[in-house]
Amino acid sequence: IVIQEGNIVDYTNKMADFLANLRATGRKETTIRTYCSALQSIFNEMAKMGPLPSLYTVDSAYMTMLKDQMTVEERSKKLYFTIFGKFVRYCTGRDLMKECDILWNKQIPKRKFIDIDDFHRLLENASHKERLVLMLGALCGLRRSEIAHIKLDDICGRLLKVHGKGHGEEGKVVYIRIPESVYRD
Repeated sequence: IVIQEGNIVDYTNKMADFLANLRATGRKETTIRTYCSALQSIFNEMAKMGPLPSLYTVDSAYMTMLKDQMTVEERSKKLYFTIFGKFVRYCTGRDLMKECDILWNKQIPKRKFIDIDDFHRLLENASHKERLVLMLGALCGLRRSEIAHIKLDDICGRLLKVHGKGHGEEGKVVYIRIPESVYRD
């Protein structure tokens, strides 16, 4: 039971029915615990915003405010919202997630960057091919897949033909000037 300024809003009974339905349809206990935890997190975040609304009145604006308020990572928000959407569908028959059509940002992996001294140490200990890959990545800004697809035919003097992501047989093709430091190596 969620208590908000002395008023008891009974999301918990509905949640208990929802979880019982999941058990009855053969969901694993770990899945049910995940759903329970996610719903409790959503309910707590909703309670921070003020009195809990009826599940029939939750709309896109409310869900957007809720998304902005939450301090968890984007993928966790998406999981919580997906589970909450299933809960609302079970309780009301509404497809809340389809109604809201929330735009999710692609989670960027946490990358570890190296400093210039580490880069120079890598270059010193690298084979000729490894040096070339490091230089193309660092000084030309090429991605691993772009470096991997370079053929000898793609080099014409000081120009390098790069096959990037894109539509068509060759993808997105661009030509870049090979910097002097890369050209020397």
